Amino acid sequence: AGHMCLGKDFLGKTMKPAKIGFFSLEMGLMDLKYFLSQMQFSFTPEEQDVLEQNLQIFPLGEPLYMTDDNVKSQMDQLVGDLGLDGIMVDSLGSATDEEVANEQFKRFFHWNDQFRQRHDVFTWYIHHHRKAGGDNKKPNKLADVYGSQYITSYATTVACLWDAGVPNVVQF
Repeated sequence: AGHMCLGKDFLGKTMKPAKIGFFSLEMGLMDLKYFLSQMQFSFTPEEQDVLEQNLQIFPLGEPLYMTDDNVKSQMDQLVGDLGLDGIMVDSLGSATDEEVANEQFKRFFHWNDQFRQRHDVFTWYIHHHRKAGGDNKKPNKLADVYGSQYITSYATTVACLWDAGVPNVVQF
């Protein structure tokens, strides 16, 4: 989110500066504050000023069911009022009251597609892979995402990260 807000390269892609809303549904203010305080040192004071303007953080620490009509209206209002270019949500499982393995979960993605088109924004959801099975094989493929097949079939882009088994190395 920081790189996108600043227009800095991210994952090998050139970014243009953007205004982003980050919804932390799993970590509340106190938990999130620790991570943000550690990350701030990777940005110059000038960049931190830009981030203060372009990155709106919502440290809710509890689910925000984007399948609820009232929440949908609030999201429409918020994105319009703040002039956001995109939203990031941690995590997908806390953004819907549907079971992520349920076929009805696709209703959430239909809303998401309409929301993106209506506001000309991107949406980015953090999600998790299934747990390792009895064969002790670590999930490391797109098909290993936890829950419904609709999660990956509706997405424009899916980026998966795994522990590479080497300190400070992440497999992408």
